[in-house]
Amino acid sequence: RCYNEGGETISEKLVAIQRLADLIGLAKLYEDVHLCVHKEYGPWIAFRAVVVMNENADDFMVSSTNNTSGDVITKEELANAVLAFKKAEYDISNTEAWILLRDSIPRFQKYKYTEEQLYYHYTKDKSILKSAVSQKQES
Repeated sequence: RCYNEGGETISEKLVAIQRLADLIGLAKLYEDVHLCVHKEYGPWIAFRAVVVMNENADDFMVSSTNNTSGDVITKEELANAVLAFKKAEYDISNTEAWILLRDSIPRFQKYKYTEEQLYYHYTKDKSILKSAVSQKQES
């Protein structure tokens, strides 16, 4: 949704954040699998917000060395992702299937989310967040 500087809703339209990430070169959007892939972090990225300011854009531009152009994954990796996506799409509520979609591009595994991050990402179960905060406070 779109909000003004006071936090008031100015539009109920959603931002196509994956398309925006692709457009600005942050990550490549593979529309066949509805997944953005970053050249370093692979599919282990998430987008939560876009901030638009009335300022000189040159002061805030992403470095061109970070821009993603062309394919980030191989044809074989994309084929594996397409197969995984078809399984996930068949049962949209199957969290494991959606995790397997990201896992279908294995060379980025060192950036894989923790178990808690994965399950919160796909389920939005607030008890996972509460547990993580409690554990952090205890340590």
